[in-house]
Amino acid sequence: MEGDSSGPLIVMSPSGVPRDADVVLPEEGPDVTALPEVRPRQSVDTGEDDGMPGLVAGELLAGQYRVVRRLGLGGMGDVYLARDEKVDEREVAVKTLRPGQAAFAERALREERQAFADLNHEGIIPVFNYGTHERVGDFLVLPYVDGLNLDEVRALARTDPERFGGARFHEFVLAYGIRILSALEHLHVRPPGSGVLVYGDLKPQNVMHDVSAIKVVDVGSIRPAGAPGLTTYGFRAPNVPLTPPEVAGAGQPQDDLFGLGETLRTLCGLGENHRDLAALGALGRLREGDTLAARAALLTTTPAPSGLGLVSLARVLRRATRSTPADRFADAREMDDQLRGVWRELRSLRTRDETFEPSPLFLQSPYALDAGLGTAPALPRWATPAGETPPGPLHEPPAPADAAARLPVPRPDPDDAHHAALSRLADADPAALLQNTADWRDSPKCTCCAAG
Repeated sequence: MEGDSSGPLIVMSPSGVPRDADVVLPEEGPDVTALPEVRPRQSVDTGEDDGMPGLVAGELLAGQYRVVRRLGLGGMGDVYLARDEKVDEREVAVKTLRPGQAAFAERALREERQAFADLNHEGIIPVFNYGTHERVGDFLVLPYVDGLNLDEVRALARTDPERFGGARFHEFVLAYGIRILSALEHLHVRPPGSGVLVYGDLKPQNVMHDVSAIKVVDVGSIRPAGAPGLTTYGFRAPNVPLTPPEVAGAGQPQDDLFGLGETLRTLCGLGENHRDLAALGALGRLREGDTLAARAALLTTTPAPSGLGLVSLARVLRRATRSTPADRFADAREMDDQLRGVWRELRSLRTRDETFEPSPLFLQSPYALDAGLGTAPALPRWATPAGETPPGPLHEPPAPADAAARLPVPRPDPDDAHHAALSRLADADPAALLQNTADWRDSPKCTCCAAG
């Protein structure tokens, strides 16, 4: 049962040819999460029939969901396109559990239903409803995502690199990683008493690119950390134990980071597997005619990043895919920080324009704080005879009030106890702010006033 845990909501066509899609690149800018708009030109239709009992077109489930056609065949269940006749005829995906599956698969579906009860993240596909059918058993109702999975995106980019901006594609790969890390952190960092969750089966086929958003699908893989679950060979961390005959592993959050690292490596096309990253990442600098770098560049999905960008990309993915968990990133937030740094490097090397990361602590200030230190003095100052006092100071110091007004504005900390109240304050006058916050208890994180 290794491999698909329940199948992606949308799969590649049976011919193996990637579906064509309209791709609109985002404008150049410092947004590290920017992705192209990707719209498939045709919906997938497997056209397959494995002889297993299933739903038929026109069948009505729970008096609400009218089956249109089958979308995909998964390892644990099938996925169908249906229309919700009670909610504006919206298109939905119905995922069923195949009759006769092992008790493990049945438990996985029940746990998937329960896991969604308290999950709410824009990068994780939600569950609308669930029910039971007399012929096919339990089923889930999810949004219908008519996008490309990341394996299809990789195949399309390899076929037509310029559609994804050539070497810019590697920056989009890092943007995928940053968005996926946000979803993983939502699972890994839970409210007190909720327990840590892991995804457990991260791979390109389980992430959908829907227009300009991404969705982690096949969420039956979500489970408590340490609990067994289905995995996929090649994307399963080496330290995850196997438990025959279910081929299940007890995953931890760092094992999800391994799966993400291998997913991003696959999209980039850096080597055959994660072991190939070690030699490339060990290069101190690229030399003219370096055979290792040249060979790696030939394998990349689109033209390789220029200069040391290729090495930096290999190094960050190598860190995520180390065999020993202690050698990987400590958590999703640390990996996110490193991916952002490599993204800035790749973009700076490609555009020849230095790329800065906006400060997480301060809003961007429209004023420069250098007080004109880089400005050349006026001609009279250069012409002052030796021994005479130059005419006036070179730079007049700003008044204290002007200096204070030009300081960058701190961002309210969302974890601060006063964050909600701060968001409702509209006063710009310091005296009014102090008056409105005079009775607040001091907070070590409060950024609203000197008393906080």
